Amino acid sequence: MKKLKEHYKKKGFKERYEKIKYDGYLLNIDSDKIIIIGNEKRGVLYGIDVLLDIIKMTTGEIGPPIYAQECLIVDWPDFKTRVLTDDIQGYMRVQKVPPELYCDMLEKFPLKFRYNEIGIGVSCFYHWECAPTIRLKQGWTGEEFRKIIKFVNTRYVNVFPMLFSHGHMEWLLNFPEYAHLREDGDRFTLCTKNPVTYPTLFAFYDELIKITSENPEYKSKYFLVGLDEVSWKTFEVPPEKRCKYCEGIPKNEIYLEHINKLADYLRKKGYRMVMYTDMLVEQHNGFNQFKCALIRDKLPKDIIAAHWSYLDEPAIPEFEKLGIENWKLTTGCRINRIYENMITARGIGVFAYNWWLSMTRGMSLSLYGPMAQAIYANAAWNIFPDDKDYTWKKYERIYGNFLMHNWSRKPLLYCSKEVKTIDISSIVNTTCIDKDGNGWFGLGEKFDLSLMDFSKKEIDGIPFKFSFRENIPMCIKLKNKDDMFSIKIGEKFGSLILLHVAHINSNIRLDRSNYFDNPYGPPIVKYTIKYKDGTSTDFTINFGWNISLWKINSTYKNSIFSKYVVDSRSIWEGYTKDAKEKNLPPDIAIYQYEWVNPYPEKEIETISLEKLIPEPVCNSIEYALLAISGRLPK
Repeated sequence: MKKLKEHYKKKGFKERYEKIKYDGYLLNIDSDKIIIIGNEKRGVLYGIDVLLDIIKMTTGEIGPPIYAQECLIVDWPDFKTRVLTDDIQGYMRVQKVPPELYCDMLEKFPLKFRYNEIGIGVSCFYHWECAPTIRLKQGWTGEEFRKIIKFVNTRYVNVFPMLFSHGHMEWLLNFPEYAHLREDGDRFTLCTKNPVTYPTLFAFYDELIKITSENPEYKSKYFLVGLDEVSWKTFEVPPEKRCKYCEGIPKNEIYLEHINKLADYLRKKGYRMVMYTDMLVEQHNGFNQFKCALIRDKLPKDIIAAHWSYLDEPAIPEFEKLGIENWKLTTGCRINRIYENMITARGIGVFAYNWWLSMTRGMSLSLYGPMAQAIYANAAWNIFPDDKDYTWKKYERIYGNFLMHNWSRKPLLYCSKEVKTIDISSIVNTTCIDKDGNGWFGLGEKFDLSLMDFSKKEIDGIPFKFSFRENIPMCIKLKNKDDMFSIKIGEKFGSLILLHVAHINSNIRLDRSNYFDNPYGPPIVKYTIKYKDGTSTDFTINFGWNISLWKINSTYKNSIFSKYVVDSRSIWEGYTKDAKEKNLPPDIAIYQYEWVNPYPEKEIETISLEKLIPEPVCNSIEYALLAISGRLPK
């Protein structure tokens, strides 16, 4: 201990430590010791995460030895509260997300990105004790949701209650048992004047409060009630069919009364009510036919005004004058610094279908995905000097490949450092150049790989062997259900490394009629590994998980973010002729995926790949393998 104190003094740790705010940390790596200090447990955890990142950056794919760069880092957030909300109601999924997968995705993304308050809006995708008749088969049970909450708490993070409580009420009002609570028959709007409304609603509140606060150390101070986009249908309903409880009462008065009742109830339960502000802002929904902005100065002073849209943010000073605390709780990754000195928390609201997939049936939902969460978290931790939503371009370029590399890293316990290329030249079937509309993906000569350097012997340190016919680069393309190819091997490998891409018809709609919300993404190709002893194993390539689109719109944030997949890397990027002529950023992304062989001691006889069509959308997704290599076993 004496030596440690002397070390602290010599390094000037005391002065540096005293600068740390909130859940910041100090990390010191010396040649003979590593010291991590935090104001609280979460700060120490962040220091450990940074240490692991440094090790990943300085150590090769295969260890040992393990290296860490000597350094001293003292870091803390600019915002004490950094929020992520995940609205499960937004999924409306037909397939259940396993709690284990959900925890894995939380661990890999938002928890690693240092969000320290997480709201999970389970809505009707939870088996409520207070409403046993509305349990959907794809909903989480109480035990499953409890498991998720406990997992988040082990990372020293709160799960705060979150439930839409006026508009967006289809989570409850869709069910016939609760149709009597619809305002004027509208399944999206709750009638707050019905005598049974509050006993019903507060039963859900109580259950949500109970399950999210079972560990009192991680009971949040906040409860998000929504209250956005309330759109009463009264004026579209004949007078004789309108709600008798609300007849003749101005909607803004109904809205104010509802706010007060919710805030009062939650105050008694020990919570600050957080509500969205669009209904209270003139520039947004506040001056529609219901004029709810007129009641803004009558709001309870202890609520938190959460601004989710750029349209709401100009009103932040008005809430500040009223003595109301302001958050920016932005829908998706959109960053600016407007009235930053008047907000106390930053957060990203996630409304997507399996947000960890780079591409989902929404085609534009990567604004909520892994890279979007990373960029936004960085903006919540460090206040950037700009006031525009363009910093994402800089940080995507700086961190993008490193982040994907970390996400897709796997234990390579039985692999050596030697990588050997595999020859696929005998079975390639399509040119990577498209002069007549019959090569690559048939898009024409301006949209192919003709500007990519196929003379390369390695990509980011991994050797690959490209195939040529008459000096034209070739690939294996799979398009139809019966497409299948087999590669002769005759060697042992500890892992296989694929260089591949996917293409989807731009006219296809990824809606529920052809896209089934598979939480791992739709499998589009199956690889079968046949060993010399007659046994075999296989793996699939899943769209949005192991691979995404090769052609991106390099001027569109959603498209750029869509290349960030859970288990792969857009490792080789370049230009189409179209992008080069227009002086646009790189618009080609070619992905590297590594599969770890569970039987590295067995000689591989063949590797077969076949096109899969497990769901309709897979008919429209084509696949191309450009090269394959393998790590030799130890």
